[in-house]
Amino acid sequence: MAIAYREILRRAGLPANTIVGVTSAEIEAAYTTSPLTSTQLSSSDFPYSVVVDSLVATIGKIVRAYAFAPNHPFRTYNLSQTANIANNGVIPSVDSASNPIVGGYGTVRNAVSGVVMTNQPEQIIDTIVSNTDSFLRGTYDYFAITSDRLKHTAANAVIDVCTLNDTTIRASIAANGNAPIPDACYDIAVAGLISTLFIDDSYLSQAQANAQYFENQLNEIKNGAVAFMSAPTFVTSQAPAIS
Repeated sequence: MAIAYREILRRAGLPANTIVGVTSAEIEAAYTTSPLTSTQLSSSDFPYSVVVDSLVATIGKIVRAYAFAPNHPFRTYNLSQTANIANNGVIPSVDSASNPIVGGYGTVRNAVSGVVMTNQPEQIIDTIVSNTDSFLRGTYDYFAITSDRLKHTAANAVIDVCTLNDTTIRASIAANGNAPIPDACYDIAVAGLISTLFIDDSYLSQAQANAQYFENQLNEIKNGAVAFMSAPTFVTSQAPAIS
């Protein structure tokens, strides 16, 4: 099951008083609308664009948390590859579809055969690549990352990477698409969004509690966790601000 952006927005919308409506019927109509727009999701404290910006930032923090964690299984939700990189080529900042790369690099592969390449000292790679008289016979799938460049022994290589495109996320929110995060991060996303929705002394206690939960779970993700405790529970209210 994927997490629709609508599920995150409306779950956070009630305690933050952003679901439009005064009567229960009006709130129900707005709450169940798909996709949610500024007609259903907005308040004087938190206009629709502010809520969307906060959700984009929240999703970004979650993705970056596991994108920087080597071999974290959640990386598969944002996995892509670079375009072909020649030996000693600069590692690009975007994938083959021009999506920005976030987090650490994953597996390096021979772009032709798909074989997983082995990390070796760059001196070994230089020796193999510069061997023009076939003194070193055999096939070598070696690589080394030096600064911002990729050295390797193949004709071309690609790197598995995680990507995050804010423009794509915004378009998906508008269309009630799915968030590029695993189901296990649902509570984390809701709490992260709620934690940003406070003003002066209004909603402060729920924002603080959710912020603490959010940061704790991000740290758990960075340490490799894939299951998490439930988010704090607050009174669901469209009444005056919870403080």
